[in-house]
Amino acid sequence: MRGVRGAGHEVDLIDLAGWRLKSVVDPVAADYQPRPMEADHLVFAFPVWWESMPAGTKGFLDKVLTKGIVYSEPDKPGLFINGIKNIKSVSLITVMSTPSFVYRWILGNPLPKVMFRGTFRKIGVKKLRWFSAVDPAGKTLEARQRQLQETETQFAQLFS
Repeated sequence: MRGVRGAGHEVDLIDLAGWRLKSVVDPVAADYQPRPMEADHLVFAFPVWWESMPAGTKGFLDKVLTKGIVYSEPDKPGLFINGIKNIKSVSLITVMSTPSFVYRWILGNPLPKVMFRGTFRKIGVKKLRWFSAVDPAGKTLEARQRQLQETETQFAQLFS
């Protein structure tokens, strides 16, 4: 910014995340922020687009799980310091058209890498589960209903 201003130009900075400020700029994100701090389990449900999460989910991670509020960095390199201590586990429920084998072994399993290893494990959450419905459009109504019932049963068992 100094370089641009030094060249005689104006700067109109828009900081969508407030990351360097350790604050929340977006009033909607500010409303969401206390909610994960009170929860003991987070569930994210979304379609997998272009082998990853939709922008809204990524925006939630970037804007709500804010450095300096939800987590902080230690003096020495390592895991971040968890500011959402009640969180015991995180679950993902996704739907995608990419076959599981292709997603995991050819594409390298990008979603769990970002959500689990790159986000929640870094702040100390160890119980991470992924439930994925693959190719729902290629399944019959009955098969989709069975899969929904199986997911419901799995979640009932998680919390019993």
